[in-house]
Parts: sequence; C-alpha cells; structure tokens
Amino acid sequence: MVSKKKKPGNIYIRALSKTWKDFSQITSIHGLKYTTDPTGNAFTKAIWIFIALTSFAVANWLVYTFYLDFIGNPTRLNIETDHAPLSELMFPAITICSSNYINSIKTRKFIDGLKLPPNVTKETMYGYFSQVIGFRVKTEYNEDDLNELQRIIDDNRYTITDTMLVIYLRKHATMHGLSNGLSIIATPIFDDAAITATYSYGVKLLVHKNNVFPSETTIEKLIPIHSEVLVRIRPTVITCSNQVRQLGVTERNCLFPEERRLRFFSEYDDENCIIECQILSIIERCECVPYYFIEVPNIPVCNFTKIPCLVDNFEHTIVRKESAEYRCECPPSCQNTIFDVQTNAIPLSITNFTIVDFYDRLPEFSTVIHVFLNSQVYKKLRRDLLTNFISLISNFGSAYSLFIGMSIVSVIEILYFFTFVLRHNIKKIAEEDRKATLFTRRIEKFNFQPRNEERIDRTPGLHILN
Repeated sequence: MVSKKKKPGNIYIRALSKTWKDFSQITSIHGLKYTTDPTGNAFTKAIWIFIALTSFAVANWLVYTFYLDFIGNPTRLNIETDHAPLSELMFPAITICSSNYINSIKTRKFIDGLKLPPNVTKETMYGYFSQVIGFRVKTEYNEDDLNELQRIIDDNRYTITDTMLVIYLRKHATMHGLSNGLSIIATPIFDDAAITATYSYGVKLLVHKNNVFPSETTIEKLIPIHSEVLVRIRPTVITCSNQVRQLGVTERNCLFPEERRLRFFSEYDDENCIIECQILSIIERCECVPYYFIEVPNIPVCNFTKIPCLVDNFEHTIVRKESAEYRCECPPSCQNTIFDVQTNAIPLSITNFTIVDFYDRLPEFSTVIHVFLNSQVYKKLRRDLLTNFISLISNFGSAYSLFIGMSIVSVIEILYFFTFVLRHNIKKIAEEDRKATLFTRRIEKFNFQPRNEERIDRTPGLHILN
C-alpha cells in the first residue's frame, strides 16, 4: 500500500503542536506543562487548560483595573509639612455684609430727600422699593412700578450703589493670635429691617482667598448681634509637584492659573470662573451686570427696570442652575487654599472696664468681631502622582506573577518559541516529509523481483526453496 501525500497545511499544525509541547515543558508559566503531560488523560488536560485560562483572565482583569486607576485617578494628596511658617501666607480676604435686604429707617430717610412727582406719595415710593429685592431673590414685581422708580431715581441724579461693605486686608500673616489679626466693630440695625435674608438677626462674614470674588461656595459664618465673636482661621495650602504639572489637563483634572485666561479676572481660579460664567449669562439675557458684581467695561449696571429680566431668568442668572444651554466648564484649581473657620461668641457687655483703646466709645448696640489665624504654622499638602509609569509596570508584573507566574522573561520565551523555534520546526517537519515522500516514490518506482535462488510455488501455503 502506498501512503498518501501529506497536505502542506498539516506541516504548520504539526509544527505548532510540537512547538507548544516543547514550550509548555520548559516555561515558568504555572500549569502549562500539565496540559501536554503524556501521563495525563484528556480529562486532566482539559482541567489544567481551564485553570490556566481562568488564571490568565483574572490577571488580565486586574491589569485592566490598574490601568483604569492610573488613567482615572492619577494624583493623590500627601502631607508635605504640618509646620509651614505663616510668613509664606497672605492674610485671607474678609467680606462682611448685612443680612438685611432693606432697612426701613434708611429707606424712608432716602425717600424724604427725593423730589417726587405730584402723583407719587412717599408710601407709594416705599412700596416701589420693596420690589428691589428682585436683584437677589425671586420675587413678585410690577414692571410699571419699577419703571416709575427708575425715572424718579434718574430725575434725582442717583445711581445704583453697592450696599455691601467689603474689607479687603492684604498683608503678610507673619504673626498669629488675637492681637495680630483683624478686629472689626459692626453696628447693624435690625429693629427696622423691612426684608431680611434669614429669620434670625446677624452679620454675615465670609472668608475667602485674596484673588477670589466671594460666591456661594465661599465659607460663610453668621455672626450674632450684640456680641463679641472670635473667628479662628486655620489655612491649608495645596500645591502640586513637577510631575503633576507635566500631566495633561484631562489627566490631572485641574488647571494652573497661567493655563486659562478669564475675561474679568486677572488669574484663573475655579470660583472666579464660575462667577464669570454667571456674569456672562446675565449679560446675555439682560444686557447688564448687577451692582453686587464686579464692574465690567462697556456693560451698564442693572437698574430697577432690569429686575423683571433678572427674576424671569432667576434659575440661570442668580442660582446658576446648569442646563444643556448653560453649563460652566470650570475645572478645579491645581493650587488652592482652604480655610477651616471656627467661631465662638459671648454677649458683649460695654459696662465692663477695659484698658484696651479699641473699646473706647463703643456704640451701645455693637458687634465686635476678631478675625485671626489660630496657629503660628499651617498645613501644606502636595498633589503627587498616585502611580507613575514604573509603578504601573510593577503592578502589571505583580498581577501576572501572582496568578500565572509570568514575567518579562516569559514574554521573551513566548516570542522566541513561536517565532524562531516554530520556524525551525516547520523547516524540520517539511524536510522530514520531503525525505519520506522521496523514499516512497523510489519504492514505487523500483520493480521488485524474486531472486534466482528463490522459487515460489503458486500453491497456496507451500514455498519450496533451493
């Protein structure tokens, strides 16, 4: 019988099978040698193949998790020092304002000094002023009343003025303690408050960075009236390492001041960015800027006639409710200062004797506020890389080594066996097949005859030899 000629494709399958057997017997990858163990049966080989594939899948899942963590959370905060000197800091900005929207006495006194048209009484004018809270809150309004109010104000040559008192102390905080801070005497009048922002009486105190306009995110404390209040501030500064600075904006998810220019502020801060976004939204809808914001060149201050526009667009202009058409792209600031503010208050007694000149001629209904840094040092945090590329590779190696015993050398072994060794086996098997085919052809070509000494009897089963 003549054997069939093996197909060329069988050469590659046989070569791959031999390469796999050779590789599985010498590799350090766990369990592979048992998949080709000649002493095993089909069941045990199938079990080891399942174990190896499962371990490889789990290792890949861990590697994928490490990669997602590296991409999604590339930084972390580390404590650089708990004892940074105060000389490196600026004293925070302090904003103080009354929770009063309208003061009855001052409003009536202002109306007494106005020239009113014959058909407008002082009580009518007072009713007009009750609608000006539309600058800050959503309220009912009468557009005709506001137009009339604006005409009267214009006729009397008055403008919209800011009623907020902003104390902006810019100095180096080289010292700490009560005697080295900021002391304020406030005399708020609440007995004649017509409209207030809260159900309680007090003065609002805001603590924020020097380069930031106060906003809803600013730390706010309500200071009770007729009391002496100690406001203790403990700052924490966040900086960034050079490695974090070298990351892209999308990777570190924050901006440095020089990486974006704002239209209305000298340097970037996420709080300033949000305020600017709010101002732009108001300008787009009402073509003016409310008096309590910064002055914008070539944009008028909103007068009383703009209150209907502000109220109608309240969710987009005042409270900044985000929508598809109104979304602020303001990434966090990479460098930041956080203030931990603690207060305690005691009733103010002006009858007590004191030798401090600050308390001389103190008004009867006063509120005394002392703002100071409560420690001679502050905490500094540094934003560092959570894992660098070397750590990422190390995590990959740990996962593969734990589950399948694989290393960089194992990867080189795989490349070596399934390139050079596989190529060698293909050539070797092809050569063996060529020799076997040639030998078969020679046998087929040679006509074999019995020797002269041998006679073959055609009788079945009988051979006679000379």
